[in-house]
Amino acid sequence: MISTLAGPPLQAACQKPFKLVVEDWAPYSFFAQDGKPSGMDIEMIQAIFRKAVCEVVLLRDIPRKRRHKMFEMGQLDLLYAASDTPERHAIAWYSKPYRQEQISVFSLTTKQDNIKQLDDILQLPGALLAPNTGWYGEGYARLQARMLAAGRWYGYEDYEQGVRMLVAGRGEYLMGDHEALLHTARQSYGLKLKQIGPVVNLNPVHLMFSKRSVSPADVMAINNAIAVLQADGTLKAIRVRYGR
Repeated sequence: MISTLAGPPLQAACQKPFKLVVEDWAPYSFFAQDGKPSGMDIEMIQAIFRKAVCEVVLLRDIPRKRRHKMFEMGQLDLLYAASDTPERHAIAWYSKPYRQEQISVFSLTTKQDNIKQLDDILQLPGALLAPNTGWYGEGYARLQARMLAAGRWYGYEDYEQGVRMLVAGRGEYLMGDHEALLHTARQSYGLKLKQIGPVVNLNPVHLMFSKRSVSPADVMAINNAIAVLQADGTLKAIRVRYGR
């Protein structure tokens, strides 16, 4: 299904519409019961593109690995909630940050309260469940490599699958976006997850544009819109409505 987030403007500031996949990633992005795209990030993107007088065409969810490949090829123009990493600069432009992302580790019990730093997980029994792609900081990258080598790391595609794997006992520790995991566990299973250890990663996230399909001028138009909406409190007001 294809839908339009911000309708075609009379005089678009951007050179083309932007193709964007809406992930099933509540509370940041999802399709509501009426079929309309919703969520905190979707509302932020809507506000940004309207301010920039640009258009976004929305596609329904596509698996993460395929989505990233399409982005590299220029078949998708835009990804959201992206961390700025040096290796991605070869294929992507980045916007100004539009919000903060917190990555945490959770469990179903409080028995792991002795985890003081991320590497302490290595000393405990059990496996770590984490997103199958994505950058979550140097500390996690080191831990992932060691857990994977020990056969104690399993990837999940989406947060629904991650919580389901935790409930089924596939792993004892579940890592991912703080708000998304709490929301999914509460909505789908009536569970209240227990955060363990320190925050894995807290960093600003950006809109990320494919260099194969998006011009620097269009990125500048989006950046100007983000700057205005950060300054006038519009983006903050959206976060507050979602409890952030």
